[in-house]
Amino acid sequence: QNQATIKFRKDKTFELHWTGAFFANTWYTGKWNKSGNIIHLMYDQKNVEPLGNIVLIKDGFLHKIDKTEKAEKFDSPMFYLGYCKNEN
Repeated sequence: QNQATIKFRKDKTFELHWTGAFFANTWYTGKWNKSGNIIHLMYDQKNVEPLGNIVLIKDGFLHKIDKTEKAEKFDSPMFYLGYCKNEN
C-alpha cells in the first residue's frame, strides 16, 4: 500500500516522493550523475537504503548495484522508467 516516484531533472537534481498507508508522505532530494547506464545518487540528507547510491539502468528498470546489508533484502528493482503503468 505504498508508491514512490523519482524525477531526474536536467539541472542534475532529483526528487523522490514516497507515499504510503496511514498518511505516510516522505520526500528525498539530492543530486545525480550519469555515466553510461550507471546513475550515482548523492542525497541531500537521508538515503533511500533499498535503492542505494548507485543504480543501473537495465531492461527498463533501475537496479541497485551497491550492496549494503540493509539493501540486500530488497533484491528486485524498485522503479521502472517512464510514466505510471499501474503495476503496483
